[in-house]
Amino acid sequence: MELKEVAVVSGKPGLYKIIKPAVNGVILEAMDGSKARLIVGTSTKVSVLGEISVYTESGDNIPLIDVFRIIFAKYGKKLELDPKQSDLALRSFFTELVPEHDKQRVYNSDIKKIITWFNILVVNGFETSFANKEAKPADESKSESEPKKEKKAVKKEVAQVPVVDIKDDKKKESKPDAKSESKSVPSSQKKEVKETIPTVKKSDKAPSKKTGK
Repeated sequence: MELKEVAVVSGKPGLYKIIKPAVNGVILEAMDGSKARLIVGTSTKVSVLGEISVYTESGDNIPLIDVFRIIFAKYGKKLELDPKQSDLALRSFFTELVPEHDKQRVYNSDIKKIITWFNILVVNGFETSFANKEAKPADESKSESEPKKEKKAVKKEVAQVPVVDIKDDKKKESKPDAKSESKSVPSSQKKEVKETIPTVKKSDKAPSKKTGK
């Protein structure tokens, strides 16, 4: 199961597994061990956990999955931190994990939810997903993607140039020269034309008639 299959329901604690869409909403299953199912209507706000990210001061938001991976790398699958601790303790904890988070937009209630969600996901077997890949800083992932775009653009430019030239050359080679075709006559045909023209001898000329006065 992936985070795109996990949902958060507005006004309800915990996490829910997305089962399937219903006529008037979606069918969810609680991930608290009870496996209780409920139908959430379209009027209720349902957020997919895989689409949630954490605000940062630079504007490059960090996906929640990367935050979970940072927590798992530091604390493992046992996070012994009570979400009910003081706001100062929660803020200190999260600043140590994600120092670049936007302190004005990430509330203490959000930090409490992240801690609770992490513990629920670990119980449901998500520690394998957290351990598979380490989170990369936003600047590093951005710098890796830019050279790929430039490389692709160069390939496209190189591929276009010879195609145009080849087509033009083929047109020039395939187009016959009308003048040269009309003027050029095979030597064999010239010979035949010469042989068919009769030769006129002097003896064959008609005698001239003299007229008397």
